[in-house]
Amino acid sequence: MSNPSSSEVESEVRFDDFTGRIVIVARGRRKRPHFYREEFKEDDKECPFCPGCEDKTPRAVLLYVSEGGQRILKTFDENGHRRSDWSVRVFSNMFPALSTKVEPSRPGCFNPYGYHEVVVENPNHLWSYELSEPRSIELPLLALLDRGRYMESDENVKHVAIFKNHGREAGASIKHPHFQIIGSSFIPPLISKELESFSRVTRVHGECYFCALIKEVHEESRLVLAGEHFKVVTPFASIFPYECWIVPKRHAGSFLDSRLEEISDLALIFKELFSAYKTVLGNFSFNIVFHSKPVDYRDFHWHIEIYPRIAVHAGFELGSGAFINITAPEEAAFQLRQALHMSKNV
Repeated sequence: MSNPSSSEVESEVRFDDFTGRIVIVARGRRKRPHFYREEFKEDDKECPFCPGCEDKTPRAVLLYVSEGGQRILKTFDENGHRRSDWSVRVFSNMFPALSTKVEPSRPGCFNPYGYHEVVVENPNHLWSYELSEPRSIELPLLALLDRGRYMESDENVKHVAIFKNHGREAGASIKHPHFQIIGSSFIPPLISKELESFSRVTRVHGECYFCALIKEVHEESRLVLAGEHFKVVTPFASIFPYECWIVPKRHAGSFLDSRLEEISDLALIFKELFSAYKTVLGNFSFNIVFHSKPVDYRDFHWHIEIYPRIAVHAGFELGSGAFINITAPEEAAFQLRQALHMSKNV
C-alpha cells in the first residue's frame, strides 16, 4: 500500500460545492510543537451516569434491560423508583437547551419548545466502541431510534438532532459514554443549507450527491471502510484532520427511517472505524453528528459526520469561515485503511 500524499505539495485550497466549505490543506502545520494527542484522566468524583447513581438524574423515559441472551425489555422509571439494572438509559437533560414547557418568544427569537434528552450508552463508565461487541453498540442506536421517532410524533417538532460529545476538547462535561438527542420546533440553518444543496445537485446532475459519492469512492483514495449497508469516506474538504462520514448505501432521508439490519451493520461500522481511530490517534476527543432531514421534507440523504478534535479551530477559522486542516483527507483515509488492514491480519 502506497501513501497517496507522499509526493504532494505542502498546501492547497479545496472548495466543496455541496457543503460550501473552503479548506486549506496545510500539511506543514502539523510540525508545530503544540499539536498533541489528548490524554484522558479519570474523574475522582462519582459519575451521575453510572449504575447506582440514578437518583442524580431525572427519571428514565426509556430503559433497555437485558433479560438474558439477546432479549431486551423496554421499560421506564415509574412511581418514583429508579432501576439500576439497565443496559441503556434515557432521561431528560438536567440542563436542557429546549423544553416542552412552552414559553413566549421574544421578537426575533424562535419558540423554545422542544425535547432534550440524554442516552447513556452502557452501564460501564469506560465502555468504548473499539472494545465492545457489536450488539452492545446496537442497543443505544435502537434507543435513539425509539426516542427520535417519539419526538417526531409531536406535531410541534420539525427536526430531530442526534449528537455525541466525547472528551474535553469536544465539549463533553461528563466522560461516561452518552449521546444527546434534541427535537426542535425549528429547522437548524446547517440542515436548511444541506436541503438546498441536495435539491440543487439533484436538479443539475440528476442524482443525489451522496448516491453519486458512494459510487465514486468505490476504488478511490478517500474510501476508508465498506460494510453491507454503509460506506465510510473522508470528505474532499475535511474541516478536521481524520474527519469521516458514514453514508448509507440506501437512499433514505433520516436515520429514523433505518431498518434493523442497517442498525446492526452500523454498529459493526462503529466498532471497526473506532478501532482504526484508536490505532492511528490513540486517545482523542471527538464529536459524532447525525444529519437527517426535517419532518415532512424529502430531498435528503442522511449521514453521520465524525469530527476528531485533535486540532483546534482558532482565529482564522472564526474570523473567515474557512478552515485549515493539517492532514489531507486522502492521507487520513490511507492511514485508517492501513490500521484496519493490520487489525484483520493480527
